[in-house]
Amino acid sequence: MNESIFKKQNIIYKFTFISLGIFYAFVLKPDIIFLLIILNILILLIDSKLLISWLDTLKKLSFFILSYLVFSTIFDIDFLTQVGFLLKLGYLLQLSVFFTKSSSINCIMYDLRYFRNNSIFNQTLYFLLALNYSLYMFSDLWNKEIKKHKEQGFKWNNMIYIFENIINAGAEKASTLKVLINKAIRKDIEPQDSFFSMANLLLTYQITAYVLIASL
Repeated sequence: MNESIFKKQNIIYKFTFISLGIFYAFVLKPDIIFLLIILNILILLIDSKLLISWLDTLKKLSFFILSYLVFSTIFDIDFLTQVGFLLKLGYLLQLSVFFTKSSSINCIMYDLRYFRNNSIFNQTLYFLLALNYSLYMFSDLWNKEIKKHKEQGFKWNNMIYIFENIINAGAEKASTLKVLINKAIRKDIEPQDSFFSMANLLLTYQITAYVLIASL
């Protein structure tokens, strides 16, 4: 199976794009944010797995979104304010999914190879990898627990047992997690495409499109 073109993009260049996107989330009007969401959807169609992952994330947050709308109605929050908040939430989730799901550990290690002798960099990398692996692990454990309890008849008063099971299962996998992180850090760096590649050219188009839309 061919690797996604997004995973071949330079991680520093991609981080610059994500930083620009986050900045825009706080300074642009909701109608421009909506256009960026449409643009992101078109971009994610190149790798449909990313689009599906974003939609799945929205589905998981559906309870929070409905709760927000209910409380906003109760406290008489302006409808346009509600729409603006939800648009920014969906947009930031797009950026989050794009960055986390389209970043390859091999590319990250290669692009940041010149920093590997720096102790601060290594500690930061270890922390980020631990955080990333932990989030994936707990997300997987959460989905399994919820599925199991739904089959048995889900009850809200079982939530404390669900959390307890997840924490216990996570603690049991802590040593395995540590091995995975150390293996990822010590793995030999595999050469990647040069900076002047089709993947980074696509990222240049993404940044250009963002700037043009933001200037409307």
